[in-house]
Amino acid sequence: VNSILQEKENVIQAQETDIKIKNETIIELERHVKELEQKEEILLNNSLRQEQNLQNLRQKVSAAEQVICSARNVCHEINSKTSYKFLCACTRFVNQFLLGPLEEKKKFLRICKRSITRERSEFTGNDGYNMILNVANILRMPSDSVILQRENSLESMINVGENLTDVQLLPQTISFLKQNYNKPDILIFSVIDYDFRYQRPQHFASRFAENGHRVFYVNANFVNREEVDENTNNLYIVSFFTEDCKAIYFVPEWTGYLEWFKNKIDDLIQKYAIRDAIIILDYPNWISGAEYIRENYGFKIIVDYMDDFTGFLGTTTSVLKDNCIRMLKNSDLVVASSQFLSNIAMKYAKNSVIVRNGTEVNHFYHAVELEEHKIRPVIGYYGAVSHWFDWEKVCYVAENMPNCDVIIIGEVTDYKNKLEKYQNIKLLGEISYMELPKHLAYFDVCLIPFDTTTDLIKATNPVKFYEYLSAGKRVVATEIPELQPYKDEFVYMSNDNEKFLEYVKLCLEGKDTLKNAEKCIEFAKKNDWQKRYEIFAKACFNVIPKVSIIVLTYNNLELNRKCIDSILSKTAYPNFELIILDNLSTDGTVEYLHELEKKADPRIKVIYNDNNSGFAGGNNRAMEVSTGDFIMLLNNDTVVTRGWLTNAVKHMQNDVNCGMCGAVTNSIGNEAMIKVHYHNMQELEQFAYAYTCEHNNVIYTQIDRLAMFCTLIRREIIEKYGFLDEHYQIGMFEDDDYAKVVENAGYKMYIAEDVFVHHVNNASFKKLETKEYKEIFDKNKSYFEEKWSTKWKMPHYRQGVTAETNKGMMVEPKELI
Repeated sequence: VNSILQEKENVIQAQETDIKIKNETIIELERHVKELEQKEEILLNNSLRQEQNLQNLRQKVSAAEQVICSARNVCHEINSKTSYKFLCACTRFVNQFLLGPLEEKKKFLRICKRSITRERSEFTGNDGYNMILNVANILRMPSDSVILQRENSLESMINVGENLTDVQLLPQTISFLKQNYNKPDILIFSVIDYDFRYQRPQHFASRFAENGHRVFYVNANFVNREEVDENTNNLYIVSFFTEDCKAIYFVPEWTGYLEWFKNKIDDLIQKYAIRDAIIILDYPNWISGAEYIRENYGFKIIVDYMDDFTGFLGTTTSVLKDNCIRMLKNSDLVVASSQFLSNIAMKYAKNSVIVRNGTEVNHFYHAVELEEHKIRPVIGYYGAVSHWFDWEKVCYVAENMPNCDVIIIGEVTDYKNKLEKYQNIKLLGEISYMELPKHLAYFDVCLIPFDTTTDLIKATNPVKFYEYLSAGKRVVATEIPELQPYKDEFVYMSNDNEKFLEYVKLCLEGKDTLKNAEKCIEFAKKNDWQKRYEIFAKACFNVIPKVSIIVLTYNNLELNRKCIDSILSKTAYPNFELIILDNLSTDGTVEYLHELEKKADPRIKVIYNDNNSGFAGGNNRAMEVSTGDFIMLLNNDTVVTRGWLTNAVKHMQNDVNCGMCGAVTNSIGNEAMIKVHYHNMQELEQFAYAYTCEHNNVIYTQIDRLAMFCTLIRREIIEKYGFLDEHYQIGMFEDDDYAKVVENAGYKMYIAEDVFVHHVNNASFKKLETKEYKEIFDKNKSYFEEKWSTKWKMPHYRQGVTAETNKGMMVEPKELI
């Protein structure tokens, strides 16, 4: 017994010890939880303070922007005064023409001549004779939005060291930078949310995505949680959120919302590495935001004009009307869905085309394949029932055909009480797009009963007409203008109730003379959304200025391959041609170019010189066959990066007085060289992206020439002032020479800080002996000085940069893997 009791006592003591240990563990855990809660509270407080500091910074930046904008407006106002212009003219006449040296006198005469022959925009640079322009240019660099953009980009994605030695991007952004980027992105600012009713906007969005473009469909409502949902491959559904506004319909004047929109769109563009894109506007109230994107990122504005809000339809508020007219006027292209809308667009728009609605044939053709299980004939309609719906005809048909069912699918917002009086009219309500073919299969006759006395219907090209025909159905409609070309062939049309009823009966009885089902389906295929997309996309891309990229090759096979591969894999600019001129290579480059031609890329043209015509001669031969609005001269020892072409063109279009625009790079003998930090292709992409984001819309103007390793030139300059001077041997001094041409013509030159191109630098000259190089240099220099009656000046680097700056970072293309 004692043994048993002792054993039980030992068990009890063990349990007590265990309980004590557990209690101590619980106490320890509670202490840890309390510590974590305290740390969490501290972090939350820090986060709130940081958010408050950030908000205060935004407010200060916004206030600063307003002050800058006001100052610039004052400058504009002063500069527009006739008295001030006269004062500047007198100052220029005295100091430049009367007291200035010979070169300044000549410059004065050229300016006088230019002012007579063509207009000059104000605030386009200054040479010391207009103090207001001095002030305005200071306010302009960086532009009003750059400060805020820098703050946002630093906050959202980039951590940059003092000398750009520690660049970090979001992992998601880095993954995009690793991918090829050779098709432009599409930004759709919608009139309806993507998951609402599947219509024209969604069809075009889907087609762009299916054809290899990344599509960012921005929903019209701002009440859902903020997210970017990848709906299908390449299709991103973007939801913005704000507690202050429910939808874009309630943002007519953008008062208080433009800064909110800038923050949202900047974050989206930077996160997803969007550098080449077009904007598609479906609703007028987006116009202020779209103009901001175009100015800052260079993306063109395309209006998909499906509904009119200019006042012709009598249902438009004054602000919405103003926004619609502004949208049409300021767009780069208006795509109208009907002739009526096209007529309105042509009153305001610079460019307009008609791309009517279409159908998804394969989707609606399923109605042909489905089995029918019905007792009575069915007369059907699907779509909204609103004020433009001709309810009288539908009721007249139902009343006179009691043995038939009249099926109406869709939301009924008007005339419901009229329709419900008839037992054979069935209101099925909203049915999803995916389910429509199942119901269409039952329709013996399809109706489009629109009230043609309303202007809305005059502007309508009915989608359901093409969808009905995709299933080979018979169609009876009212006298809708857009359907007139198909009258009595694919559709019966009448506004008279009795005639309308007669047509319905003919179709039901099989006595109609309309095209048979096979012909109807064949017609529908010609109007498939893919066909519409091809016309729409071509029109969008053609409105973007064409750029002729010219690359000369002379041996250096590996350099040539890397350069051309980078162009084809990193240029999503939608309208360019690549002209490659070979200067009699002998190292396998010619064979490589023959292989490139076999790919039959219509954008690529290869010219084979029967002699080495040098840099100027080769570029001139290529420019003679070029067709672009701009000419991009690109060295074969370069590697381009994402967005390079769009940003260069953006600066040229934002300032009509910019004649040439160059890039920043890792290696060159002038101001275009910046400090870099990368050793391979991945680091190059990340560095270039971070740097150009940080310097978006920033230009460097303290230059007197542009090195032609990467230089964009206006075609009008080449046509008016000629090609490169071929007196210079091989490839030296042509850039100095043409800078003089551009300057004397009154144009400006920029280095675009948001265009980065890797450059090996003098890859061809490195093959020359030092003595031979010096002889060519001296000869070209003498010719330059004699031609321009001036002493040639050595180019110089920007402050903080020397020839040795990037020595440890410079890599050959073969190492960029």
